[in-house]
Parts: sequence; C-alpha cells; structure tokens
Amino acid sequence: MKYLTTGLALLLLITSSATQAGLMSYNDFTFDSDTNYVSGAGSQWLRWTETKNRSISEVLADQELQDQGWRVANKTNVLSLFNTWFGRDRLFKLFPSAEQVTAQETFIEFFGKTENVYDQLYGNWITSSNSLFINDQGTASLAEAWIDGDFINFEIDATFNKALTYTSDTVGVFLVRDDNIVVPTPTTWMLLITGLVILSRKRLLANK
Repeated sequence: MKYLTTGLALLLLITSSATQAGLMSYNDFTFDSDTNYVSGAGSQWLRWTETKNRSISEVLADQELQDQGWRVANKTNVLSLFNTWFGRDRLFKLFPSAEQVTAQETFIEFFGKTENVYDQLYGNWITSSNSLFINDQGTASLAEAWIDGDFINFEIDATFNKALTYTSDTVGVFLVRDDNIVVPTPTTWMLLITGLVILSRKRLLANK
C-alpha cells in the first residue's frame, strides 16, 4: 500500500507539471499549446494556423467542428477580440511603443504565424496572423495582424472581399465559441488521482 500511495502521488505531480507546461498567459488571455485554444473574455478561439488552407465553406461543413461548438466569426466577433486584446479595433504604426510591440508579438504567437515572408523592399521579415471571417454581406473578409520591421498593423482589411470557398496557405479561418466550460485546477485526471491517493491512505490507516 505504501508503494501505491507513493506511485499515485508521483503520478499526480507529473500530471500537474504536464498540465501547466502547455499553458501561456497574457493579460486575461491564455493559450493552451496542447489543444491550440486561445481563451479569454468569455470566448474561446481555435488557433488560426489550425485551419490554414481551408475555406469558410469547408469549415462550415465540418461536423466535428460543429459538434464542438465552433462557429465562423463575424465582424462583431473580430472587433470584440481586437478591442479586448489591443484596446482598439485597428492600428497601423511606425515605431510603436514597447507595450504595443509586446501585444502584437504575443497575439501572433498565440494565434499562430500563418505567413512569414521576406520583404525585399525594406529588408525585413513580415510575420503575420491572418484569418477569414464572414462579413455583413455574407462573403469572406480578412482579419490580419502583422509585424514588418518597425511597422505593426492589425485591422480588418477593407479591400478584401472573397467567396466563402476562398482558400490560401497563408490564411486560416476565424473560429470562435463561448467559453462556458470552467477548466478546473487541478484537472479531472488530477482530481481522480487525488481521490485514489486519499482512498489508499484511508485503507492503510484502517489496516493498522
């Protein structure tokens, strides 16, 4: 019984460490690299790199995604995310502040680099997160956030208007769902293991 208790306690410690290892935090947002979910402000988003080279039409027909509660974002969802994350719904700036750079870099890290190209004109790498959403006209629009040397930009691209069947290997699909599930700490597995440890301890004491 002593070895069972020790073994379960060790498994609990390992599980706890593994659970925390995949989590990153920024302000009120978290990114779980194990699930590729970004959570915050009562919503959850699927990392944009997970749907690269897929069209909105294809995603809408994906029954697995539908069963998991995912829906394609609309303009209101996009503006809400930008305003909550950045404090505004758009920004194009040369020589941004350190705080603005951190916000931009972290956003791209959380939502994934959908594009990374070399800017021949300025000699910089352009790193960006791009995703499709459904606009008020029922077609596809583009939400983008990028860094190009000393420039940063995030916005809804006003010139982008494509069919829902449009695909690109540099663009994902903006999926969102309500974050009504409270993720416990410790997790369900850890609670189960804790219960087993307590149970084995009680049995050990009862046999003395």
